[in-house]
Amino acid sequence: ETFLMRCLESIVSQTYHYIEIILVDDGSTDSSGELCDSSVNTESRASVIHQEYHGLWHARNTGQKKSKGDFLLFVDSDDYLHVDAIKVLYEALVQHPACGLSMCKYKQTYTLDEDIREEGENKTEIWSVEHLVYRHKGAFSSVVWNKLYRRSLISDIMAREYRISQDLDFNSRVFLRMDSLVLVDRELYFWVQ
Repeated sequence: ETFLMRCLESIVSQTYHYIEIILVDDGSTDSSGELCDSSVNTESRASVIHQEYHGLWHARNTGQKKSKGDFLLFVDSDDYLHVDAIKVLYEALVQHPACGLSMCKYKQTYTLDEDIREEGENKTEIWSVEHLVYRHKGAFSSVVWNKLYRRSLISDIMAREYRISQDLDFNSRVFLRMDSLVLVDRELYFWVQ
């Protein structure tokens, strides 16, 4: 509950407005469920699913199954986005239709007050999957939350409920299906530590 409202505010403030926001309350024991409900009451693009606790990847699978759009972005409830994040990632994929996903840089932060409106240049690079996997190991390539996926690429890939490395497992199966991706050389995701 401490971080959720900052996360939701960053999503509803996106400069790209044509989004579907799916909130999954995975058995929270604080007021997160109520915060999700109040957000849905004030945001027509949002819906909430309340379910018993099963873990992060069950929650992501629930949201993925309910989603209807052509693209999918996962956002962890304690993190937040730059206001241009979805627009920039979406435009990068539209400009590069052969790429399976777009990916941005992220900033590790210890605060909830990073400037989510800071202007910046959206330089892009096309990377092969091999370049990503072999030269940029670690969080940059393995996490799901700094990537906008084409739904057609991941429609039948569901997360497996491992205790650790769920993101790496998911991305490994995605990477086997694609040749290239587009990197946006800009910090658009704030990973709260």
